[in-house]
Amino acid sequence: MAHLLGNAWASLREFRRQFLLVNLVNYGLFVLGVLGGSFVPPSFKQSILRDIDSNFSSGAYRSIGAAYQQHLVLPAIGLTFVANLLIGKVLGITLPSLIFPFSGIVLGAAFAAPAGVIFSLAIGQLGTGFDVAIAVLFLLELLASNIAIVGTYIQSKAMVFPQSLGLASRREGLKFGLRHTFNLYVLIVLVLAAAALYEVFLVFEVIPSLR
Repeated sequence: MAHLLGNAWASLREFRRQFLLVNLVNYGLFVLGVLGGSFVPPSFKQSILRDIDSNFSSGAYRSIGAAYQQHLVLPAIGLTFVANLLIGKVLGITLPSLIFPFSGIVLGAAFAAPAGVIFSLAIGQLGTGFDVAIAVLFLLELLASNIAIVGTYIQSKAMVFPQSLGLASRREGLKFGLRHTFNLYVLIVLVLAAAALYEVFLVFEVIPSLR
């Protein structure tokens, strides 16, 4: 495990400027989403909340919603983690860039502003403590996305412009990009595992105590 973490940190350090830029852009978009969400009419806010609720009651995430409703701690943690990893990061960011290079950067960034809008809907519902707790959850989710975006940048650049990274061919670039992406997914898994544990703790312990 220490070896995997060492490789992950090495990849992140090698592309630390790109990582910093991605964080600045995406957290900035998140803040803009929060500010924009404050101007959303109350009726539209209720519509958004109903749509979110329907996704967890009868939509794509109904199994996750059922785990939370039935207070099943381990299934809730596992399903939350798997959904965020496979749907949110692998299918939503990483794999598209293997087909259309650099597309994962746009797809990952497209989540930031809407996340800010959704967060703005929760502000003031259960007090300042709740607002801070939910903000931490969104920041963890965004951090995982930002790391995945850096991975797609590396693999896309290595495939399209291998010479810019000192590589002889696109085939070498593909191997180089996938290796760095795998390294970074070690960090993504850890962040998303922490986020899943934290989310279940919020829903089962923190929110009931604030009501």
